[in-house]
Amino acid sequence: MHVLEDPEALVRANAAWSLGRLGDSSAIQALDRAIRDSDSVTAREAIGALGRLGASRELARLLAHTARATRVNAGRALAVVSDSLAVAALRQAVRETRDHLLVAVAYPALVGDPEGIERVMAAALHERGSRQMAEAYAASGSRRLRRAATQWLREHRGALACRGFDGGIGPPWRFLKRRVPYGS
Repeated sequence: MHVLEDPEALVRANAAWSLGRLGDSSAIQALDRAIRDSDSVTAREAIGALGRLGASRELARLLAHTARATRVNAGRALAVVSDSLAVAALRQAVRETRDHLLVAVAYPALVGDPEGIERVMAAALHERGSRQMAEAYAASGSRRLRRAATQWLREHRGALACRGFDGGIGPPWRFLKRRVPYGS
């Protein structure tokens, strides 16, 4: 725990990682202080160590942090902990956030939560969506997924039209072929 105060960032990061692997819950306070370290790797390792130690209360507090990386890493660690406090904190964070990455890392803990799964699926559509995914969501019984699919299709209408996916009209070069003979 004293090594977390070392002047070398790599030493502090390795100390945080090691404390998580040792599994001694007396290190929770020292790791909680290490989260505020100026080195992002040390802070990330301290968050991961808190997750391995099952420190749900400390991690749940981090879901409201101003730094996105801290929120996402805390969500990832809480998903690993998966106790009732962690799941409740993740469920609340998923309801309140617009951060799709946080929603995606919360997925493992929310498997039994239909509303949480819908938020994860909507986030996946937003991050890496496809026309087929949007059409499947639009046909689902979930109002949230239909709304996400409608929004995604509306945002990507121009790109989809250029690729020939706009309801059968086809790519724009079809119209050019009719007006200008090929080769002229």
